[in-house]
Amino acid sequence: MTGADGRSGARYGTLMIGPPWVMPMGVIVAPGVGTSMTILAVSPIKLKVSAWHESVELAVLALALLRLASRAARGAPPLPVSMPRWQRWAAHGEHGALYLMMLALPVTGGLQASAAGFPLS
Repeated sequence: MTGADGRSGARYGTLMIGPPWVMPMGVIVAPGVGTSMTILAVSPIKLKVSAWHESVELAVLALALLRLASRAARGAPPLPVSMPRWQRWAAHGEHGALYLMMLALPVTGGLQASAAGFPLS
């Protein structure tokens, strides 16, 4: 069955709908917290903030991998048939850039911490 917008009745599953509402908080907050940690002196507070930051980064990475696995297994719903080709390319490009960012931020943060002598615990 095709709707008025030219889409079929296909929808994203729960694993593709839920995490995007949680992940932006981690993607936005974690780098800010990580950057602010550089001005803190070594103290119990800095260690707690660091542990929290690390947990958020690992959660973002786990959710991104879960989304990738779900997308690989189920695919994505089709775009509207009425959508121009350039918009389809733009939509796919933007989607790829978001996945790249969701994976690159936690990985580069972990690499930076390791290089600074603070390996993940």
